[in-house]
Amino acid sequence: MKTTDSSTASKHKQSGTHSRNRFLQEAQAEALDHGLIADLANEQIRQMAKEELVRVIKAANPSVLNADCRQRLHLFDQVTLQRLAFLARYCCQNHISRTQISGKGRHARFNSKKK
Repeated sequence: MKTTDSSTASKHKQSGTHSRNRFLQEAQAEALDHGLIADLANEQIRQMAKEELVRVIKAANPSVLNADCRQRLHLFDQVTLQRLAFLARYCCQNHISRTQISGKGRHARFNSKKK
């Protein structure tokens, strides 16, 4: 019997899955907030599994996605999910920059003074 080979293969498979899903596991330990999503690197997004991408997109809640689209995210292909994750990251970065400028989460401060 090849039980040792199959167990070794399953260990390698699990370790590969473990490293690939590291972001998902770390994110489950702490809530995905806009800061964490805004700080994602391009390579991190490209290496994410579909489930991770869906989770990032849902957590960012970009205003361009309607409710029907959010419910069907799991049906989208990898490339589309990556593009939406990049969009989600951009939305989070924009939200953070507006919050820092205005001190509020809703609206950016409008400075009407001309320089």
